Amino acid sequence: MKTKKRLPSKIKVLVTIFILLMVFGGSNGHALNIEKLAEKAEGRFVVSPGEINLKVKPGETQKAKILVSNRLGRKTDFFVKKEALINKDDPQVKKVIQEWVKVEVDSFSLEQGDRITFDVTVKVPSTANIPSCYAVIEIGTKGNKTKGKDKVKVVSQISIPLYVEIEGVKAIKRGRLAELFTDKLIYSKGPVRITNVFENQGNVHLQPKGEVSIYNLTGAKVAQIPLKPRTVLPHSSITQEAVWNEKWLLGRYTVVSKFFYADNHGNHKATKVTVFYTFPWQIALLIALPLGVTHYLIAELTSIYKINFTIGIGKK
Repeated sequence: MKTKKRLPSKIKVLVTIFILLMVFGGSNGHALNIEKLAEKAEGRFVVSPGEINLKVKPGETQKAKILVSNRLGRKTDFFVKKEALINKDDPQVKKVIQEWVKVEVDSFSLEQGDRITFDVTVKVPSTANIPSCYAVIEIGTKGNKTKGKDKVKVVSQISIPLYVEIEGVKAIKRGRLAELFTDKLIYSKGPVRITNVFENQGNVHLQPKGEVSIYNLTGAKVAQIPLKPRTVLPHSSITQEAVWNEKWLLGRYTVVSKFFYADNHGNHKATKVTVFYTFPWQIALLIALPLGVTHYLIAELTSIYKINFTIGIGKK
């Protein structure tokens, strides 16, 4: 009769430890990368980066790191989830987000001052036939019940947009400056508020960089106001305002707005022009009033002088 060989006790212990680590060693089987930092309590938590931009070829995988710092002043449980940024109800879009975008953790706990770092992975299949993928990574605190009769769960949440361009797949990059206007046509004084509306006419996101230039009646540039680059999703638009804080103005001014972005053929510029007029009636009134009074006094004195002069001649 053959006897079964038993594993040495040391190996049994190692196997048990390995299984326990796999089960309890961290979310999704990963040990969490948590740092102990001397962060001050500010009643909030901080997430970076503000957005994630990736360019991925079909068949490639790319990763981006997300950092979360707990400055709430207490130990806090957090959740992490993902969903589509646009067309949320489209089953195909949901499927793409589910299969292409993976987040390393779905929940974690941080003591006050702790910071965690985890990965977001985008894996694009070699058969990909769409030019872009847009998701949002939502990070929030798990609700704590408040004291009192009405117990309400209070949840804070921060969203990180994830913009993914699939290189070489039917990308159309085209945009235009749809509108440019000032809040008034005629100003008595500044500031002047200039509104720009940039429209994305393509099927991938654009990140145009804008600038507004102002020229006076002689054609001299009197101001140039930069606009921060912002992401414009396909078939949507953004509105940006430039403010010229010059107070005292006079005459006709021309506004030239330019937005620069990368299209299918390289760099491209979208331009639009408008005008506004300024007439500082307050200053004009201050000047005209003394002049009017002076003119009136001179006229009155002249009239009196003529009367006196005529009377004087008559007496002779």
